[in-house]
This record gives sequence, C-alpha cells and structure tokens, in this order.
Amino acid sequence: MAKYHKTQKGRTVVAKAKRKYKKTQKGKDKTVSDNMKWRYGITLAEYDEMFETQDGVCAICELPSINCRLSVDHDHKTGKVRGLLCHPCNMSLGVYEKRKDKFEDYLRGI
Repeated sequence: MAKYHKTQKGRTVVAKAKRKYKKTQKGKDKTVSDNMKWRYGITLAEYDEMFETQDGVCAICELPSINCRLSVDHDHKTGKVRGLLCHPCNMSLGVYEKRKDKFEDYLRGI
C-alpha cells in the first residue's frame, strides 16, 4: 500500500480501502481490540475471557447487557482492570467514586 501514498489519487484509494475495511466485521473487531489495548491494556481475547468468567453478566447487578458490550471497569488511579459492568452500573459507579464522601454523609443522615 505504501506505493499508493505517493500521489493524491493513491491517498484517496488507500483512505477508501480503509473505510471499507473498517465496516467489515474483521475491521470492527480490530478497532475494538485496538481501543481496548490502548485504553485498558487488555486484548479482545482477554475481554472475552473475562466475559466468560463472569458468565456474560455485569459484575455488580449480575444482569446481561442487552444490545451492547459490557464496559471494562478500571481503577482510574491505578489503571487496573476490575471487571466488566453494564452501562448503568458503570455510570453509577463513576458518579459514586467521584462523590463518595457526599453519598456516605447522606446515608449516615448528616
């Protein structure tokens, strides 16, 4: 493909081929895998292993995620992956972690 980059037409051909590839299942899987590796340091195979270990359900509510992939939960300070969560649990945990003191004060009745 490198030879195509020498002209504008070549660049256009390469860009078109990349867009077409990214629409294929293999291209989508590669994009997901690359994002997981970059963001969380895990491969798609490691994600699939975690998914199987959790029986395909959220680590908190134990419900299956419908119509979307379970989110990779990680400690924002250490970057360590903790498990897979459904979107509502992932969002709730994020809010709780940011406002933990406020939640605990409220629950204690202060």
